Amino acid sequence: MRALILATSILLSTPASAAVLSASDNGFEVQQTVNLVVPQSEAYNSFGRIGQWWNSEHSYSGDAGRMTLVKA
Repeated sequence: MRALILATSILLSTPASAAVLSASDNGFEVQQTVNLVVPQSEAYNSFGRIGQWWNSEHSYSGDAGRMTLVKA
């Protein structure tokens, strides 16, 4: 629950900007910038626990706890 509150506060309390870096028939690439209101390490760790803040209804399996983020 704390991660959800943290993620919500990060997204709602700070200005953000985004830019489309590239676009093609196969997809697109965007870059988004957000000013952090918490220590960087805390935001990074919360973001990595996607199952605690992602809505399970918006996942293929129906269980956000099964989702992971990987560096491409």
